[in-house]
Amino acid sequence: MAKLKHAVCVLSALIFSYTAAYAAKSEYDNIHTVAVVPVIGETFTFARLGATIFGPNEQKTMPITDWGIDQAVVDQIQTLLSGRFTFKPIDIKAMQAASIPGIYLRSLPPDSGIDAYILVSNGSFQPPSTPSYLRGLGIYTHDGLFADLYAYYAVYDVSVYDAKTFKRIDGGRARMDDGGFLSYTPALRDAEKSAWADAPEVMTDQQRQAAKAAIEPLVQESLPHALRDAGLLDAPGKP
Repeated sequence: MAKLKHAVCVLSALIFSYTAAYAAKSEYDNIHTVAVVPVIGETFTFARLGATIFGPNEQKTMPITDWGIDQAVVDQIQTLLSGRFTFKPIDIKAMQAASIPGIYLRSLPPDSGIDAYILVSNGSFQPPSTPSYLRGLGIYTHDGLFADLYAYYAVYDVSVYDAKTFKRIDGGRARMDDGGFLSYTPALRDAEKSAWADAPEVMTDQQRQAAKAAIEPLVQESLPHALRDAGLLDAPGKP
């Protein structure tokens, strides 16, 4: 009897998951024209994380708008989803100036030509054995017991909002695997100690170039997974 109950629970969970996934996918049936709204490419963060709240826990940022990350995100999404949606441009600079992108979206005048917004904004990730959270793009170091860890990160979310009601349709987060939302591998890449700078103003040109060279592929490789989790992109090989 216990085994039967367990099987029924598992079957019910599978049916619920399938129904939810199908419902989410069907919500895109009336979505034809979209605008991509990326707001992750303004700053790069240096995050020093300790093992406890007593530190060291500090984060410093520097501007990186000249890296063109946001425009690269727009271009990649348009390439990946060109067979599914028509794209309409939006003023990215105005979005970058908005402290809370979701509120900014609601402040826009209704546009009958846009059915949905694809918002790419900073997410949140707590590295193991730390009390702090990482957001956006950057490099972090964790003072370990035997050795310090250094890694670049791209922590962001993809959220789809109905342009008329501003209801969130679906969403996903940046990750590096394709095992589904239950298998989450954050978009991290090991960095050398030499890549770290204690402050943006002492960062060398070489460190800056290395950071740009690491962040660009992190975003490019993790973005398709976030789009799949949001129901925007099918898994590889799926007809």
